[in-house]
Amino acid sequence: MSLYTLISFVMMTVLGKLSMSDRYVPRIFVDCSLQSHVHIELGITTYHYLKNVLRLTIGSSVKIFNGSQGEWLGTIENYTKHHVIIKLQDQFKKQFLTPSLNLLFAPIKKNRLDFLVEKATELGVTLFQPMITDYTNTKNINPSRLNLIAQEAAEQCERLDIPKIENIKSLDDVLKRWDKNELILLCAEKGDAKPIQQILGASNTLKKSYQPHTILIGPEGGFSQREMDMLVNQEFIIPVTLGSRILRSETAALAALACWQSNLDSL
Repeated sequence: MSLYTLISFVMMTVLGKLSMSDRYVPRIFVDCSLQSHVHIELGITTYHYLKNVLRLTIGSSVKIFNGSQGEWLGTIENYTKHHVIIKLQDQFKKQFLTPSLNLLFAPIKKNRLDFLVEKATELGVTLFQPMITDYTNTKNINPSRLNLIAQEAAEQCERLDIPKIENIKSLDDVLKRWDKNELILLCAEKGDAKPIQQILGASNTLKKSYQPHTILIGPEGGFSQREMDMLVNQEFIIPVTLGSRILRSETAALAALACWQSNLDSL
């Protein structure tokens, strides 16, 4: 028996003994209601992904979720010319309430913005609010494209919900409409700011289950003096620091989100 044949035999034996929970089963987000033993028809994008990318055959299992009804096991029943037909089996994971976590940020360059939305989705952001500031360089974004990126990230990281992408607004407008009872952590490069770990650890609001929280990140050029004066004079805004280094906007956002998530998990 050749080495190749031996390795193939071992791999087939191991794979044959894997249970469904041990095997990779792709997760697909759908925008429809879910119910046991009904058929759902998904379009060309999902068709291509399942048939041509993953090369799944009829009878293969998939996981289906819609952001509000938990997660369901489904089976590929048929491929038509441009669609895939999936039969839902049973719900195996119930929907649960995700702690609210908002990210207020100024748009950055396309590739870095895509990266930010993808990773922030993995870190638990439930709402993205892009804002125009005095020093914002990029003022045009595509919410539909960002929503697709967030959706794909949620599929990969096994989230049961999809974060919301708001339309772009000015910083002044966001603050004017803000609920003054909801704290904002302002990631500040300068000024009188305490380490974010210290603020999170001492925050009583974080220890209240599912209390909304918001992180505010400035643009690539920082906030203007006018904006900083306006921000630090708001009682509901707490300046925090992420360390001595000057971080890019997306790095600062992800560092702050990681601290928030770590503190939440430790409670």
